[in-house]
Amino acid sequence: MTIQQAIKHKKRLSKKIEDELEKIFRYNTLEDFATCNYSSRESFDNCMQLSEQYIALKTNILKSSIEMIETKCRIKMLKLLIKQLKNLSCAEGLWKDEFNRANQQIFKSEITDVERDKLVEKYQDEIGKLEDELDAFNSSNILKL
Repeated sequence: MTIQQAIKHKKRLSKKIEDELEKIFRYNTLEDFATCNYSSRESFDNCMQLSEQYIALKTNILKSSIEMIETKCRIKMLKLLIKQLKNLSCAEGLWKDEFNRANQQIFKSEITDVERDKLVEKYQDEIGKLEDELDAFNSSNILKL
């Protein structure tokens, strides 16, 4: 199994765990004499078994892709940076309070919206290259057991 296949399997396991948790919360407490389609105890046991499989698989994925840890960290940090940059105020010029026209402020931004947008584009391009590198690694390397 390649790392890429293992990652897909991990996602399926995660979905199964969510489904079992939903059954536990939905069917644990019912009105007396109500029909119950699932056993919360069985769903809990299934959830725990799936969780153990998930942990083992994720651990093996991490061990198998340890040489790509810097790439993964860089991708995560760049995504966080982009999110923050998109929220950066780049207001410039005269702004009037819509409720009190007498209240006016003049704003000047050190980083302009054009600069911000270029930075976002630059970092998105870098993420794209890093993700391509990571995809190539994941699809060509076998999971270590």
